[in-house]
Amino acid sequence: MPAESLPFGAGDFSLVVSQYGIEYSEMDRSVPEVLRVLAPGGRVRIVAHHRDARPVLLAVDEIGHIDWLVTPGGLLELAHAMCEPMARAATAAGRESLATDMHANALRGRFNEAQQAAARRIEGSRCPDVLHDVREWIAQAFAVAGSRGTEPARRALEQARRLLADSRVRLDELRRCALDDAGADTLCARLSAGGASVRHAVLRDGEHVLGWAVAADAS
Repeated sequence: MPAESLPFGAGDFSLVVSQYGIEYSEMDRSVPEVLRVLAPGGRVRIVAHHRDARPVLLAVDEIGHIDWLVTPGGLLELAHAMCEPMARAATAAGRESLATDMHANALRGRFNEAQQAAARRIEGSRCPDVLHDVREWIAQAFAVAGSRGTEPARRALEQARRLLADSRVRLDELRRCALDDAGADTLCARLSAGGASVRHAVLRDGEHVLGWAVAADAS
């Protein structure tokens, strides 16, 4: 249900909790809704994304990996082109044809270079999971090429591309909605405007920032 329009009565709840949620809403509308459904003397407890939190920093890294993977001439596009040679390599006649196919051999060289570049990115990344995933998806697509042919393998890679696009949208939304100091102050001011006593702090796990912790107590 939309946080901006809660289907509850005024004062229905003694406790309202948001864990990495309210910052994705239109807070000029959702915060008044939180206060409307809060009973007198009730409490609000919020954990929100911090602009400098580890999940956000890792999301930025992963967005960079996805953009690199799907760039024209990049690893996914080369893997898509390699499905046809991989299908041919499943038969003796196909392997014989590949031995003298200069285009296929040049393509394989570019693909191998892209794989090596992916390995270097993995070594230098704080968040290489998506790179590992894509390399595994490519290996699976090549196995499909050998057993079922070029087009089923390419369809598998197109599905991988769609998954990456969906993931990028989600990660970019996380990055955009994370609150900096001014955003956290604005959230607290909106809660205070409803008469609540508000305090907030940076939530940490050792050296890593995890988010904002916001507490509001209604009078």
